[in-house]
Amino acid sequence: MQLEHNKPLASYNTFGFNSKAESFVEARSISQAQEAIEYCKKNGMSLTVLGDGSNVVLADDLPGLTLKMATTNFSFDRTADENNNCSVVAEAGVNWHQFVLSTIGQQAFGLENLSLIPGTVGAAPIQNIGAYGVEVSSILTFVECIDCETNQLQVFDCDSCEFAYRDSIFKRSSPVQLATPGQTTQFELPQFLITRVGFKLQGNFEPQLSYSALANEITSRNIDNPDAKTVSDIVCGIRRSKLPDPEKLGNAGSFFKNPIISKKLEQNIKQLWPDAPCYPQTDGSAKIAAGWLVEMAGWKGKKVAGGTLGVHDKQALVLVNHGGGNGQELINLASDIRESVLEMFGIELEQEPRTLPASANATLDQAT
Repeated sequence: MQLEHNKPLASYNTFGFNSKAESFVEARSISQAQEAIEYCKKNGMSLTVLGDGSNVVLADDLPGLTLKMATTNFSFDRTADENNNCSVVAEAGVNWHQFVLSTIGQQAFGLENLSLIPGTVGAAPIQNIGAYGVEVSSILTFVECIDCETNQLQVFDCDSCEFAYRDSIFKRSSPVQLATPGQTTQFELPQFLITRVGFKLQGNFEPQLSYSALANEITSRNIDNPDAKTVSDIVCGIRRSKLPDPEKLGNAGSFFKNPIISKKLEQNIKQLWPDAPCYPQTDGSAKIAAGWLVEMAGWKGKKVAGGTLGVHDKQALVLVNHGGGNGQELINLASDIRESVLEMFGIELEQEPRTLPASANATLDQAT
């Protein structure tokens, strides 16, 4: 295990914030990840796990050991039935978009609508990533992880993952609180460290076109029977038209979840804004577009912190680092946005990206 100290993390988070890791290691195997966990326990160090840093806000330097999963293998296993379905197992460090493209190339279908989502395979179940009418939980078969308390492998089937909208048991799990023998100072490890993910993909392509923007784009191109590559390309085009490239403008994609509101609140909002983007849910509630709420509250295109941070001028759901901003200032911006949306609509926005280190979450909670 090769440790680095005071490791700059600007290139390890898509906001480009200049935080540092007290200690840093890349795990290229499950055994190396387990070795890192044992090292933390022996030395009383907290552990933070990073993927591609596309769903985090680094609000300060990271104490203890920061581990990046750098496992990059995946395999395909065809079934013997007439449908030619395919079981796929991918390691946690695999880049998500490259994985999606590989499945298309292997004629294994189902992930096309999730093209160009930043991050790694290991991060996908945590957030239950979804886009354009598809959630990863509908395709996933199992999640393998290390239980950091025991340092043993554990496998969750899909039901055991307790998936919900942008949520899972891995996101909700409480950190493991430990203390070194003879000392009272505690340190934290995540409950679970994801190592591999399994998927069941289809041998016969059936496009998922329930999302109107995707269906409309295909119709406008006069495409009657789109193939998987075409759907993926169109999804990529839509995403690029709405979301800035993190390599050009620091961001973590959608910053707030789309809130679920009561039918009564939806009716009240529709009375004032008939075109408010609300989407009915099976239980009678409605999902309302968080980006619309932020835009209506007057934040779209605004800059703060001397112009270093702001809200994207094309998509109000995206907070951006124009250069030189820091994570704590971004937390302050998010807090101000949440407060104004709550005051205007009575709706409380929930942040999608994780705030790291964990101590910074207390700052955010106090601010809101």
